[in-house]
Amino acid sequence: MTNERKKTPHALECFDRESAIGRITRRAASLSQLSEELKGCLPHGAKSYTRVANYKQGILIIETSSKKAMLDISLNREKILKIMGKKIPNLKDISISVNENIASSNVVLPEKGVTPEGADMLSAIAQMFDGDLKDSLLRLASHKTKS
Repeated sequence: MTNERKKTPHALECFDRESAIGRITRRAASLSQLSEELKGCLPHGAKSYTRVANYKQGILIIETSSKKAMLDISLNREKILKIMGKKIPNLKDISISVNENIASSNVVLPEKGVTPEGADMLSAIAQMFDGDLKDSLLRLASHKTKS
């Protein structure tokens, strides 16, 4: 037994897996909650493309997906500091950076096709016309989605 004990590295004996994972989980939940609170004080166009990346040494680090959203946030900097300062007592400043990967995680792609109601309307409208327009409308109506 003593030989097995000597083989175990000292760093692994000191590592408490549960507390490390717990700290990481609590930190992630805290940053997520700050992101939700931040969205409450952002201009409408910047809400879906902005998140709190970190908070350290009194600085709230905000990431956004575009320079336009970054400008919107910069113009509302004082308002954001005031509102978020109520939630984070020792908040001194905010740092804003562009992270283009945020846009790809927030984009909801539209469903391809036409709704069944839209397809019915297109078919009815197509009956009012002749030739290419009628054919085009009927082709478009044939792309209806399953309900």
